Amino acid sequence: MVRRVIKPVLDPFTSITSDEDWEAKGWSRESEPLTAAPQLGAMISIRLDPNSASLVRRAARLLGMTRSEFVQRVAVSAAAEALEVERP
Repeated sequence: MVRRVIKPVLDPFTSITSDEDWEAKGWSRESEPLTAAPQLGAMISIRLDPNSASLVRRAARLLGMTRSEFVQRVAVSAAAEALEVERP
């Protein structure tokens, strides 16, 4: 009968003292580039009474938008109009 030699698993927290240790752990020699998620901007929460929420939901559905998209567009439009500036 042939006995198979099983190598012990190295503790991932032991110190690396040689290239052989580095290779045994299977670590890469080069780091992977990090990418940051784009900044999404500000989040504003609002509370609507049931009748207003229903009105927003119906209008958004009629225009084929999500409620968030509808509220965002209307709010930005109203803000630009109130400040008499061009809408971004």
